[in-house]
Amino acid sequence: MIYSHYSEYMSKAMSDGRPGPDPGEYEFLSKYLTANEQPFLELACGYGRLLLPIMEKGFTVVGTDSSPEMLARCRHFAEKKGLKPVLHQQFMQRLELDQTFGFIFLADGGLTLVIEDDDIRELFKRVWNHLKPGGTFLFDFFRYDPKAPETSNLQTNGWRQVSESTLWLTRKISSYDPATGRTERVQVHDLYVDGKLVGSQAYEDPQRDHDPQQLMERLKTLGFTEIRLGGDNTDSPPEPGDSLVSIRCKRPR
Repeated sequence: MIYSHYSEYMSKAMSDGRPGPDPGEYEFLSKYLTANEQPFLELACGYGRLLLPIMEKGFTVVGTDSSPEMLARCRHFAEKKGLKPVLHQQFMQRLELDQTFGFIFLADGGLTLVIEDDDIRELFKRVWNHLKPGGTFLFDFFRYDPKAPETSNLQTNGWRQVSESTLWLTRKISSYDPATGRTERVQVHDLYVDGKLVGSQAYEDPQRDHDPQQLMERLKTLGFTEIRLGGDNTDSPPEPGDSLVSIRCKRPR
């Protein structure tokens, strides 16, 4: 079976190897957490890699994700920390909640997973509807190098040891189309315990290389203002070597 969402193994493999924010990531977000009105909303919150540390700092933040397995991992880690997050299982482009937020963010290259133009337009429209006047929307996406192994027609493997007896093997088979900016990718996660393969799960992981200027024009058309580009978790304009591009904007008061 090939999953169309983050499966149990995918969720565990990701959370086992990357339990919290990357260096500088929380510091970048914290400027927006302190400058905007609560509550906040994290789209595609996953297993709580950012959401739970934000809650631990005393902020009120709600999370959404399309994967029930990811949300189950988030609740698991939250319980260990004594936290009770408010979580909703929703696709970000189908966002429908009964409250508005002062800051909505989509981190870790999350927009890369939104492939179709109609879904991007719908996502931006729904964010607008859920954002308080004067609130901030921040999102990012990966910038792909067509010559890199992640986007070439290659299979890449990576081992991750999470305990003395447990290993994850991740296999990625990718095919990049420069004409469309789309990467068709399948990830296979193999779980080894005491040197023996105990299970495998495959996950379809298509991604898209977005045009920043096109995205900014779409935001402007909807009414967003103060639209700015950043690179690699900074407010500075992206540099040629940056792998992550962010866009921040505001809904006018």
